[in-house]
Amino acid sequence: YYPYQATAIANNKSIIPVAIQENQESDTNFSTSNFLVAKELDVENGSTSVLLDFEPKFSKICISIKFENEDAAKDALKSNPKVLATNFYTEAIYDFSTGVVSDAKTPKNLTAHGNWIQDGAILYGKELLVVPQAIEQQQMNFDINGRIFTCALNDEDFSQSGQYHYNIDKEELTEGALNEIKASISDWEIIEDRDEDAKSELTSIYIQALSFSTSDIYHVFHD
Repeated sequence: YYPYQATAIANNKSIIPVAIQENQESDTNFSTSNFLVAKELDVENGSTSVLLDFEPKFSKICISIKFENEDAAKDALKSNPKVLATNFYTEAIYDFSTGVVSDAKTPKNLTAHGNWIQDGAILYGKELLVVPQAIEQQQMNFDINGRIFTCALNDEDFSQSGQYHYNIDKEELTEGALNEIKASISDWEIIEDRDEDAKSELTSIYIQALSFSTSDIYHVFHD
């Protein structure tokens, strides 16, 4: 699993505490807000490569804003619209025996990762990683050219491995009012082909190249 925690799992237990970073602006904080798990049975010690497919267990939020026209989007891009997700739970428990994330707790305000990219009248590129949780008091807040828009999430929950796309129409937002937005949902792609030759003198699997598109290369050891 990633990120690795040396003393997180107690003897004879299958649960591990997991968490996301409150400020996900940097590549490092965004990457360590992820939680990936791979499983392979009956692995024998030898010289053959071990292929592990890492599946994300958290939820991912992708945000785009549609403006009236291309010029309006260009003007907004200059101001670098801010995104703040409020009252999101940041800690939970993962059970390796069931593969389930549960007991979400510790609500905090989250700062999104990524840079805005303009495509015509649309700005996209902001992302957040969150632990799976029921939607209760969570909101998305946008500061666009100094004007504040608050949106309630019109969904039931954030499920495991779900990727939620919030496509926001700027013209439908009302400044200072509580707007509602609903996401389209897609599966989060499994990260594949993370392998390395197993050394005959070792009893562990060494994965030399666990990489992410938004960060550097990581090394994961399984004892």
